[in-house]
This record gives sequence, structure tokens and C-alpha cells, in this order.
Amino acid sequence: MFDLVLLITLSVLVVGGLGLKNVTTPRKTPIDVVLVILSAPGFGKLVYGLSNLNAESGGIGSVAGWLPTAPGPFVC
Repeated sequence: MFDLVLLITLSVLVVGGLGLKNVTTPRKTPIDVVLVILSAPGFGKLVYGLSNLNAESGGIGSVAGWLPTAPGPFVC
């Protein structure tokens, strides 16, 4: 089964890569340092909260799982 999925995935990647065309001219863009600094804690809180949503900490209905997860996407 894995071989079939791998074959389909590779064929889609090859066909998709050949079908892409560059519609813009490449240009240098600066990295938004503030965005990187603000998104790192938000992503960290989201991952930490989702890892707490297991049966040992009370499951999906537990505040221990949802409390750090809820504000994660809204930090930025």
C-alpha cells in the first residue's frame, strides 16, 4: 500500500513541477523580524497545547489542553 501511495505522490510532484511556470520576476524581499519573533511563541503554544490533548491529561474536554492552545493562533 505504501508503494502505491509513494508512486502516486512522486508522479504528482513530477507532473506538477513540469506544469509550473514563473509568472513573476524574482526579487529580494526582506525578512520581517517582528513577525518571526511574534510567530515563534504562538506556534510553540499551539504545539504544546495540542500535545496536551491526550487521555492522560484529561482529554479534549480538559482545560489543561485547551488553555495553551487557544491563544496560540492569535499571538500574531
